[in-house]
Amino acid sequence: MATTVLNALVVDGNPALRDRLQKMLVEVSAGAMTIDCAGSIAEATDKLTAFPFDLCLLDYHLGRDSGFEMLRQGQSFNQRTAFIILAESASKTGCYTTLHHGAMDYLIKDGLDGFGLTKSMAFSLFRKSKEMELEAIALRDPLTGIGNRTLFAEQGEILTRLALRTRGRIGVLFMDIDGLKPVNDRHGHEVGDKLLQVVSHRISERLRKSDIIARMGGTNLRPCWSGSTPARRSPRWPAP
Repeated sequence: MATTVLNALVVDGNPALRDRLQKMLVEVSAGAMTIDCAGSIAEATDKLTAFPFDLCLLDYHLGRDSGFEMLRQGQSFNQRTAFIILAESASKTGCYTTLHHGAMDYLIKDGLDGFGLTKSMAFSLFRKSKEMELEAIALRDPLTGIGNRTLFAEQGEILTRLALRTRGRIGVLFMDIDGLKPVNDRHGHEVGDKLLQVVSHRISERLRKSDIIARMGGTNLRPCWSGSTPARRSPRWPAP
């Protein structure tokens, strides 16, 4: 049976602590984890944007920067990343604030051992998976399985912020499926629903995983993608 390999990012301004955490992760994971490190918010942001990490151990303070900034930007990274905050000392306010901003757990650096780290990682990954399951139910159209209005609004805002930050572009296509009512009248709503599902699936296949496709209501579908240029105004859509 194949072993699932987790991808972890350690973000701390102290090189000695980064090395200590990296060695601890290697030991507790028994080799079933790839580990990367970052010493600043800027470096960590680049890494998290470029790669889908499962877990991020994030320093509470990074010089003048705060781990809160990364938590606030967390939706701009891969949404499955579980953040664990590393703090110098215990603080009820700090703990509550980090959890409120989306962290899965709050650990004190001094005295951290392998068992405590393993327990925290297991808890954080489990909690994150359940959180994503609930979000998937709330953000998906039950008929087609693609996104709904809420998902489009949230993900569209994220793509817009990323485009502004990187001076990139986004594309939005307003689509409506014509002729569905005659199909429903002649063949029944089950056939019409199946047609809507097939069309939604075909459009989804033409998009990247980072792009969005949402059903805004009825027969109105709205794809949105990043990286649009004059040479690539839109994906090539399949024939109906």
